[in-house]
Amino acid sequence: QFHADSVVAPMPFHRTRWRCWDVLLLVVVASSVADENPANASDEGPAPVKDLQTCLNISRQSQGIKLRLLMRDWPSHRLITHLAAILLKDVMKFDVEIVPAPEEWATADDYQHLASGEVDANLEIWPRGKEAKYSEFVDGGEAIDVGIHQIQSRVGMFVPSYVGEAGSFYSFYQLGGESAQSLFSQASVPLGECSVDPWNMSGAEDSKCSNVWRPSYCADRRCDIQLLKAHRMYDAGLLEQQIRNNGLNISVVYTSDTVVEEAVWHAFAKKEPVLFYTWTPREPYGDVSWDRLSPVTFPPTSSECLTSNDHTPSGGVNCDLGSTTLSKVVSPALSSPGAEDALHFAQSFSLSEEDYAWLFKMWELAAEHRNPEWLTACLFARELEERWKPWVKYSKRVDLTLEDPCFSVVWVQAAALAVMLAFLVIERCSKPKRVTKALIQAQLLGGTRKISMPSAGEMSRVRRRGSCSSVGEETKRERAGANKDCEPVLESSPSVSSLWGTTSRMVRRSTENIVLSVLDKHFKSDSTRVQAAILNHDLYFMSHKRTLENFASQHDDPDLTEPPTCPVPMRSLLATKLDLLHYLVHSTLKDVFFLSIVLGLVGGIWGTVAHMLGSNYEVNVEADPLALEEWNSFIKSVTSITSSFTYLPVFLLGFFLNREAGRWVEYVNLAYSVCGRVQDLALILAGAVQGLSVPQFCALLGL
Repeated sequence: QFHADSVVAPMPFHRTRWRCWDVLLLVVVASSVADENPANASDEGPAPVKDLQTCLNISRQSQGIKLRLLMRDWPSHRLITHLAAILLKDVMKFDVEIVPAPEEWATADDYQHLASGEVDANLEIWPRGKEAKYSEFVDGGEAIDVGIHQIQSRVGMFVPSYVGEAGSFYSFYQLGGESAQSLFSQASVPLGECSVDPWNMSGAEDSKCSNVWRPSYCADRRCDIQLLKAHRMYDAGLLEQQIRNNGLNISVVYTSDTVVEEAVWHAFAKKEPVLFYTWTPREPYGDVSWDRLSPVTFPPTSSECLTSNDHTPSGGVNCDLGSTTLSKVVSPALSSPGAEDALHFAQSFSLSEEDYAWLFKMWELAAEHRNPEWLTACLFARELEERWKPWVKYSKRVDLTLEDPCFSVVWVQAAALAVMLAFLVIERCSKPKRVTKALIQAQLLGGTRKISMPSAGEMSRVRRRGSCSSVGEETKRERAGANKDCEPVLESSPSVSSLWGTTSRMVRRSTENIVLSVLDKHFKSDSTRVQAAILNHDLYFMSHKRTLENFASQHDDPDLTEPPTCPVPMRSLLATKLDLLHYLVHSTLKDVFFLSIVLGLVGGIWGTVAHMLGSNYEVNVEADPLALEEWNSFIKSVTSITSSFTYLPVFLLGFFLNREAGRWVEYVNLAYSVCGRVQDLALILAGAVQGLSVPQFCALLGL
C-alpha cells in the first residue's frame, strides 16, 4: 500500500515529477521476488545478509573472489551497500557478503577494520570528526581511499528552516539566550532511553537510567534546551564538545529513532522549534525532507579544531563541522591481482544528489517489503542501467576449454571426416591400374592374366569398316568366327590385389556396373561402353595392316580399306546431352558426392569452431573489445569471399580454364612432336638414297 501524500510530495530527483508507471514498476519488481522465509521477517531491522537474491540475470563466469561489504544501519548506507552488492554480484560476478556492523563498532573505527582486512569496503563514510583515524589508517596505514560521491554531506545540530530568518543561517548564538530556553523546551522529552547509551556518555547511574547529558556548569544554570540524539554510535562526544566548549545551556537526550522522528514531525506540524541531531543527505522524517532543515552553525572550521576531537565530551572541538563529501574506503585486498574490476567499481561508483533522492523516494514506497533496501537497489539496477554502466567492468578472460558443449560436435564431425578421408585414400589407392600396368603385373606375378597378341595371319587380315561391339556381342562374334581382328586381353578375374582392394573393387564394380548396365541398355553411348569394358577388364587389341596399295590409295578408291573403329579409354566427344549424362554418372558423380560430404564436414567443423570463437570473443568483449571487432571484420571478409560471385567463383573458373587450356596446349605440343618425328623419319629415309628420281625410287622399292 502506498500513501498518496508521499507519492505527490515534491522531491528533487531524476525526473521532474513522479509518474504512475514508476510505482507500477516497483510493484512488478516486488512481485517478481518470492520471499524464501517470510516467517523470518522482523521489525528490528534487516537480518545479516550473506546470500543475496539475484536481481539481474547475467550469464558470466564467476570471478572467484569474495568481497565483504560493511553495512551500517542508517537507510542511505543500507541502500548504497545493497546497490553495490547487486552490481558486484550479478553483473561483475564476485562472491559478495554483506556484513552488518556489530553494535560495538564505532563509525570512526571503520578505517581500522578496513586496513586490517576484516571487511573489504565501506562505500559511504561520513568523514567529519574522523580526521585522526583517517590520518592513522589511510594516510599512514593500508586502507585505500577510492574517491567520493557527488554530494555534500553535513552532520551536527539541526533546526527546522522556519525557525530562523529566511535566507540566513542559524547561528549557535541564537541558542544562548533566555528566550531560546523557553522556545526550545516546547519539544522536549522527559527522559532518554537506557538502551541507547552503552558507553554511558551521560554519566548516569544505572539505577536512575536517565540518559541525559548536561555540561557541568548546568548545575548552576538553566539548561532546558534539549538536543535530541538517537544514539547509534555516531559522532560520539562531538556535539557534547561543541556545547561545552561554547558554553551553551543545552542538555543532550539520548533516545531512539522513533522518538526523534515523532518529535520532529510534530514540531513541523505545529510550527514549533526543535533541536535535534541528524545529517544530510538522509531519508525524510515522514514527509519532512532534508531540504527543509537548517544546520546550526558554529565558528569556522579549522584542522586544529577537528583534530582535537577525542570522541568524548571532554574533547576540544568548538568549531563548525562544516560540509564535506561522502567518501569511499576499501581494504588493501582490492589492490591485489584479480580484484582490479572491484577496485575499478569502487573508484567509479559515485552517486549524485538526484540519485540519493531517487533512492529515498523508492525506499519509502517499498517500506512494506521484507527487505526494502534490496528491492529499491534492484529497481535502480533494472531501471537506470545507463546510470551504472560506467561503474562496472568485467575484465576476467574466459578461455575456451574442452568442457565446452560445442566441442562434442567438433569431435563427431572430425571423426566422420577422418573416416571419409581414410575411405577416399584407400579407394584411390585400390583403384585398378591402367590396363598395361595391370597386365605386366599379372605376367610378373604369375597370375592368370595374359596378353594374347594377334598372330601374323590375323595381323594380315583386313576388316572393312569393322568395329568392336560390346563385350557380349564381341564374344558371340568370336565364337562364330567373325571379326578376328579383335582379341581379348584378359581371360579371367585378377588375383594380384590385396584382400581389401579386391573387396572394395567388387563392391564398387557391382554398384557402378548396375548404373552402367542401365545406361548402356537404354541409352547407348561410347562413354558407357568404354567405362564398362575398363571395369570388367574386357578389353581387346585391334589389329590392322596397312599395305602399300591401301596406304597409297585415294580416298575415293573403292578398294580402300579403313581401319576398324572402336571406342578408346580416353575422354569421348561429349556431343549430346546423353553423352554428358553418361560422363557425369560414371566419371564425376561419385567423386562429387563423396567430395561434397568431405567439404560439408570441413565446413561444419569450421562453422562450429567459428561459433565457439565468436561466442568467446563476445563473452570477453569487456576484457578485450578489439578482439571482437577484429573477429567480426574477419568473418565479414570470409563471408564476402565465399558468398559473393566476385571472388571464389571467378577464382575457380580461372583455375579450371587454366587447367583445361594447359591440357589442350599439351595435346598440341604432343601433336607437333609427333609431326616432327614423322618428318625426321622422312628425312632419314630420303637421305638413305641420293640422286634418284621418283620413278627410280619407286622401282628401287619394287613399286
